[in-house]
Amino acid sequence: MKIKQLIILVLYLYSNTIYCQGTSNDIDKADQDSILSKIEFYKETFDYTHAVNSIYKLREMFNLKKDINGVIYCELKLTEINRHAKLFEAANQYLSNAEKSIKLNRNKINDTIIIKYYNRKAALASEYLQNPDSTIYYSTKALELAKEIKNEKIELISLLEIGFALEVKNDLNNSIKLYKEVIKKSLKYNNIKVKNDATINLARTLTKNNQFNEAIKVCEDGLNQLNDTQYFLKLILYGNLSTIYEKKGEYNKALDYLKIRMDYTEKYYQQTEINKLQELNGKYQLKEKNTEIKLAKERLEQVTKNQILLSLFLVILVLGIVGLIYYSKKLKNSKNKLNNLYKENEFLLNEANHRINNNLQLIVILISEELKKLSGNEKIVVKKILSKVESIATLHRQLYKKNQKHEIEISNYLNEIKSNFSEILEEKNINATFNVDPLKVDIDHGMYIGLLVTELLINSIKHAFKNQVDGEIVLNIKINTNGYYFEFKDNGKNYNQNITKPVLIDKMCKQLRVEYTITNSNGYHFSFNKNH
Repeated sequence: MKIKQLIILVLYLYSNTIYCQGTSNDIDKADQDSILSKIEFYKETFDYTHAVNSIYKLREMFNLKKDINGVIYCELKLTEINRHAKLFEAANQYLSNAEKSIKLNRNKINDTIIIKYYNRKAALASEYLQNPDSTIYYSTKALELAKEIKNEKIELISLLEIGFALEVKNDLNNSIKLYKEVIKKSLKYNNIKVKNDATINLARTLTKNNQFNEAIKVCEDGLNQLNDTQYFLKLILYGNLSTIYEKKGEYNKALDYLKIRMDYTEKYYQQTEINKLQELNGKYQLKEKNTEIKLAKERLEQVTKNQILLSLFLVILVLGIVGLIYYSKKLKNSKNKLNNLYKENEFLLNEANHRINNNLQLIVILISEELKKLSGNEKIVVKKILSKVESIATLHRQLYKKNQKHEIEISNYLNEIKSNFSEILEEKNINATFNVDPLKVDIDHGMYIGLLVTELLINSIKHAFKNQVDGEIVLNIKINTNGYYFEFKDNGKNYNQNITKPVLIDKMCKQLRVEYTITNSNGYHFSFNKNH
């Protein structure tokens, strides 16, 4: 293995979580230990995101309690995680933050935090700065302080770091001597993890020093003391054996041990994934339980609310029924009064319409009787008045026959106006054709259309056909997408080229709000477009 890979591997093995002695007892120790355990698990499974999030959570707990030792400890843990992830610049920044806090609060900082700081300083000096002398310097300071406070775990780790620094400096004999001392003290202090780390480092250093047989014995003794599930340590030791036999020239054995190493590598990653899955299952089950509790509370609250709402609903329902009975009686009485008023109004309206119709018919008859006594221009003038009265009478009859009193179907109305002119049209030998699409308009609109058609008919009869036997009048009203198109024309030959503005027709067009056009080059032609 390359020296850089060896450095990373060994640093990983001895990057052990150290509990800050003297941190605040106000923080629940069970919660703190649980978070620390998760951080170590995430680091070993290279799940750095969850590791950092857990440290932030722990740091928030310490900040709330204003525990400066706990806060600095979290900064050092962030240093360790980033160093493990090879993010050395970030690791160095977190270490600088910890150093500033230590200097600002020196009297409040306990010895365990100082030792942890020296350890992280030594690790970065070895792996990031590649300065083994600095590693030995800071590890020695940590070692001396650990002996003073009798912290055997930190003492062993510091010795391990010094041994690794000597190995990097190629002082292999002293490195081997120090690793053996660490193994001996680890057995005394019953620290199996540090003992395993020292065993791996010792086997590797003996191999570098060409002490192959002793290195093989160290690897085999280490393997015999591991349990079946310690896949990571096994893959390292079998990897060392493969390297040793390769250097001895025994390539078949080297290949056999390499295959075993690969097998344990696969088992290690499978175990890592299983651990992650178990953690996820645990989180999922806890989440499900919390969800069930939350749903049960919500259901209970909803049942209580429903009971209150049901009671209110029943009260309101009873009051509503009482009120409904009372107001239904009043409504029934009011309805009977309205029905009586409606029938009375209907009778009065019918009577009024009947009398208006009779009066209009009477006026038409009287004018018609007077018309028989007249001749020439006087007869035409009176006939014009009669036509307009008949137009209004026709409009009234159309409304009177319909249930809808606010609108009229224009085609029936105009054809009835045409019928009023039938006698004079026959007398003048004029053929009139009305092509009107079915179209409903309001009563005022219909009245102006009727009066306009009446005026146009009278003008054509009076002026268009002097000494002409083939008179023709055409009215077209066609529905289009925007409204309708109105066109009135005749084939009269007695029009002057100059067009005079018809006063009455102009006023009716203004009432209809339309712009009209008139031409008389080939008969009379009047038209406009009416939009909705």
